[in-house]
Amino acid sequence: MKSSSIISIQNVTQLYDNNKGIRDITFDIQKGDFIALVGSNGSGKSTLINSISGVQSFQSGSIAINDDYIPEKHPYSLLGFSPQQQVVDWYLTVLDNVMLGTLLAGHHNKEAMSLATEALKIVNLEDKHHMSVDQLSGGQQQRVQIARAIAHRPAFYLLDEPTTGLDTESAEQFLRYLSESVSNRNAAALVSSHDLNLLEKYCNKVLYIDNGKVKYHGNMADFIENNNKTTNYTVVYAEPINISNIESVMAQHVNEYSVLNTHTVSFNISHAQTVSDVIQACATLGKIQNFSEEKKTLRDSYLSIKQ
Repeated sequence: MKSSSIISIQNVTQLYDNNKGIRDITFDIQKGDFIALVGSNGSGKSTLINSISGVQSFQSGSIAINDDYIPEKHPYSLLGFSPQQQVVDWYLTVLDNVMLGTLLAGHHNKEAMSLATEALKIVNLEDKHHMSVDQLSGGQQQRVQIARAIAHRPAFYLLDEPTTGLDTESAEQFLRYLSESVSNRNAAALVSSHDLNLLEKYCNKVLYIDNGKVKYHGNMADFIENNNKTTNYTVVYAEPINISNIESVMAQHVNEYSVLNTHTVSFNISHAQTVSDVIQACATLGKIQNFSEEKKTLRDSYLSIKQ
């Protein structure tokens, strides 16, 4: 195992009776990695996460943890785990739920209380600390589970759909905290979420799984750049354009287009097409004030692969 690796997953396979699951999964998780785990429903994301966490066995392969990251007295505390299913202690208060995680990680009462309180601040639940979990909304209960997973400041965060049920502000704040924590403490995180825009904003790597197999593992920027089959452009005209003329011109040169307003048209073309030809065609509709290429996104790349 590389010295910079926290966990090494080698040839891990876990198949169910319906032949779904994961097949021959191999990759390393290194310190500083903030990995976006992406794939369609049923692709094997949760099976992989549960196998890494240890809550689920696997049929073959190995998952090795770097000894340098394993605490001697509380080895499991290296992990901050939040599964897709809700796991909370319903008979404890919000604070006690979160504090339990820090106590199990080996922190003494005073420090455990401090860490739990800080975690509740991160997920905007500090004012609910005295309430029982069953008094909370579903989204708030999800935040309790997240807080318990992060409170003890683990070396590795393993989170399955942590932003499900969270409002936009809470999801953004949590991913920002996670990114800073990974960077500042040389920790690592593997996070599954359907919010691809949020993952793109904060993650630095992508692990793309399809039909139980790893199709890509590497830098976020490279995944976005190399997996877009088309490029989007926006044309802004100096004067209002004749809408009736757009279809006849655009249909000959672009894959898809959209009229945003009387001055603006957006469209996409394949990489096999020549941009200059499209610009010339656009110029026949009126004087162009601005022509710009739109930023490629993780969502664009993912959808392009799935087509």
